[in-house]
Amino acid sequence: MSMIIQIKGSNASGKTTIVKQLIELSDSVRYLRWNNGKIYATVMDDLQWVAVGFYDDKPMGGCDRLHTVDHVKRAIVDIMDDYPDYAIVFEGMMISTIKSTFYNYLLELQDSDNICPVFVILRTTIDGCIARLESRRTHKGVIKQSTVDGMERKCIAIVRHALTYDQDRVAWMDVDAIANKNMVGTFLELVSSKGCTASHVQS
Repeated sequence: MSMIIQIKGSNASGKTTIVKQLIELSDSVRYLRWNNGKIYATVMDDLQWVAVGFYDDKPMGGCDRLHTVDHVKRAIVDIMDDYPDYAIVFEGMMISTIKSTFYNYLLELQDSDNICPVFVILRTTIDGCIARLESRRTHKGVIKQSTVDGMERKCIAIVRHALTYDQDRVAWMDVDAIANKNMVGTFLELVSSKGCTASHVQS
């Protein structure tokens, strides 16, 4: 059974950090490219995981590098076809703030294919988001109030959306209580607890 995990969270909640830490666990990272040369996925063969998108030293990664919902869906389908036994993880600010597009999409895939969808929701306070944002900023200074307000709205909206999901498919991750250096450990434990039959889900 294939496992597809969507990580949803506000700005600076730790979405990209989790996937970067997962990639760091791998000794065999490689990239998948479309015909135009654009990277659409990061493969970790030894872990049997594939992350949608490209990750480097920039704060933005994953699906935010693909820009459109259609590109993300195309990447997921291509990965499912080529790597049926691998777990697929995808995240991004764009897809986190779309209420139900990917929830409904993954449930449709579940009905038509042998997959196990999991939605990992990063629950955080606005103070926690601000602290993480400040820790990674290269140019220090006062964060604009409009930025803070926008982050707070997203924190509230993402949790509100997730409460309408089938809770059997949702894993809640309270990131403010987790040491930033080991977010992936908690993430892997949560995913494994959702009952997906995938031997490669381990910390």
